[in-house]
Amino acid sequence: MVLVEPDGTIMHLITQSNLVEFMLLNLDRLHPAPDATLAELEFWGTSPVQCCDETTPTVEAFAVMLERRITAMPLQSRSSPVSGTITVRHIKNLKTDNLDSLFTPIREFQKKFQANYIPGNHRMTLRDLLRSMVVNVFHHLFIEEEGRVSHVITLTDVINYLATEIWGELRVNSEIYEGRD
Repeated sequence: MVLVEPDGTIMHLITQSNLVEFMLLNLDRLHPAPDATLAELEFWGTSPVQCCDETTPTVEAFAVMLERRITAMPLQSRSSPVSGTITVRHIKNLKTDNLDSLFTPIREFQKKFQANYIPGNHRMTLRDLLRSMVVNVFHHLFIEEEGRVSHVITLTDVINYLATEIWGELRVNSEIYEGRD
């Protein structure tokens, strides 16, 4: 969202990251149970999750991301449900002198460009989820359950969840006020 002065000058750009940071800073006012677990809140995120074997050539992994219209994919290995993650941002920031990296296995690409990953689970609290996204500047968190990636929670998922919680409460309040007339 762009905030514009009356004369047309761009004042500020508000991103999803800004909204989630605002939600974290005001979580006690926005949600009645900010320290409840995601499972207790029944906040699951999105499923199924498209995964990629870490030996897949990088260019093929990005082709899948484009085809499926997703911005991030967890990498899987034989020994771990998630050995890393790769995002569209990595390819956008690729310099021309590194184009040969597109033809290496995605795990090598991920190591070279330091694509970090922080796992999550449904036992984490809503506050911890938001803190992980804001502090670590991650736009998604892959949820690991029972040795596999079961869900992904994105900034959009967080905004939709909290907006529904807030608007649901507002809707109830407006019905109460309408009943008093």
